[in-house]
Amino acid sequence: MGLRLEKELDTGFSLSYWRVAKVEINYESQSALITLLIYKDKAARDAGKRPQLSLQANCLPSDIDNQDADNLVQGCYLHLKQLPVFADAQDE
Repeated sequence: MGLRLEKELDTGFSLSYWRVAKVEINYESQSALITLLIYKDKAARDAGKRPQLSLQANCLPSDIDNQDADNLVQGCYLHLKQLPVFADAQDE
């Protein structure tokens, strides 16, 4: 599972497949960190190519503990799609 969202870098290279790679939750400090790996496209990811970029998103544990999600990673995707930067993202 991942998100499809076209992003052009300053170099002119385009990336379109965003995948949650890691989720760190600190319940004591009520913080969560989602690490995303971004690939040229899903085919590159499926072929085992290296990600071209990684980003991190901070949120609250309650943001990703979604009752509509089957698991924590799906909760991350549901939360990310609520953010303005991912408004046009599609499940892939």
